[in-house]
Amino acid sequence: MPYSDYEPLLAHARNLDSATPVREAEIAPYRGILPDGLLEFWARHGNQLVFGDGFVQMCDPATFAPVIRAWFEGDPEFDPQRLVVYAMGGFGSLYICDGTKIHHNIHTQSSEFTAMKFNPPPTGEDYLDFFLSHALKLGTVTPRYIDDDDLHTEAVAQHGPLSRGEMFTWVPALQMASVGNRIEKVDAEVQISILQDFGPLKYIADNFTPVGVYMGTEFRRVIGPRG
Repeated sequence: MPYSDYEPLLAHARNLDSATPVREAEIAPYRGILPDGLLEFWARHGNQLVFGDGFVQMCDPATFAPVIRAWFEGDPEFDPQRLVVYAMGGFGSLYICDGTKIHHNIHTQSSEFTAMKFNPPPTGEDYLDFFLSHALKLGTVTPRYIDDDDLHTEAVAQHGPLSRGEMFTWVPALQMASVGNRIEKVDAEVQISILQDFGPLKYIADNFTPVGVYMGTEFRRVIGPRG
């Protein structure tokens, strides 16, 4: 996707006036991993933009590099040096690119790492572009396709919109939708570091038949060194 495809996001950025463009020296390590259009967007507008009420925000990959390294160090398949976090969801999901055409996501609240190919239309888009254009741009910062009574809307009603570096979480941690738990607004970097300490990630991947028919997702293995 070229820079022009990212430009519509600016209309939904709540903190554009205080954003700082990213210098080329900071962008250079991600060339060949993140799309050029996204890097140009960062060079012009920064990588700290919060969209709408905080349902998604861009983030500096260096912020979450320590937890990525802790989760993936020694993994035989995924190199933590190439797992670049470029955005975060309101409940702490980390959106990741590794230079391939697959979209990766860490659901930090449930300790799951997903690898999703999607099934893009015959328009020439690759898998990652399809995610960025349809899920990130259309599904998260414009009026949402999810129900009005979703948890994010409920959390915003209770605690207000998220600011840069904030996320919603369940208290106690890892007790999603359990009786007696509650939602709080917290510092994302601190909370995700805490969630990382709960243990390894479960690797969940798309499952296709040999002829490419999507069959849902399946548990593959636990992320980390193989003993």
